[in-house]
Amino acid sequence: MMAALVLALAAAVYSGRDLPILIRDPATGVHATTAAFEHNRFRVDTLFSYQPTPGTVFFADYSSVLTEPQGLRFDRLRRTGGGFFLKVSYLFRL
Repeated sequence: MMAALVLALAAAVYSGRDLPILIRDPATGVHATTAAFEHNRFRVDTLFSYQPTPGTVFFADYSSVLTEPQGLRFDRLRRTGGGFFLKVSYLFRL
């Protein structure tokens, strides 16, 4: 039953791919079509977490932003940014 529902939903989304995307303006209530654009950024995020005891958690994250001159080619990716994130959380009990 669930697989049939997912396939029906995927078919409905795929068959409507040539239809315009409409966005409703909340101020006027009018639906307008959006303009086409190409966005060639690719972002990779990794998140690691470690919980040695309940209430204590360590998080470490690395993210990298890559760009490509042509859309969906992925053969000339160039790194344009990135960063690290660290977080330590400890629960103090009274």
